[in-house]
Amino acid sequence: MIKHIVFFKLKPEFKGADEFKIAKIVAAELESLPHKIEEIAFLEVGIDFSKREDAYDIVLFSQFETNDDLEIYRNHIKHKEAVVRIEKYTISAVLCDYKSLTTIGYVN
Repeated sequence: MIKHIVFFKLKPEFKGADEFKIAKIVAAELESLPHKIEEIAFLEVGIDFSKREDAYDIVLFSQFETNDDLEIYRNHIKHKEAVVRIEKYTISAVLCDYKSLTTIGYVN
């Protein structure tokens, strides 16, 4: 399973009173992708609640069966359109694509 994680930081003009509202707009855009791109095996979106200065505001965690599926997603027109809409609200994004080396489960 291929994991694709992206962290987004909102533009300074969207920080403050309407920050959560704007983050929800970006989250909704991301959450719509599995309905448009069948290669997405799993998708989860979260909004930061720590409010630390160094924290990113929104995170996308997604999974793909193969590298080819990830590439299809990356090049899919619906993904590219979503990126354009998201870039209206974000100043930066960092990503990591990886395949797990180890999986450890913890039972409480």
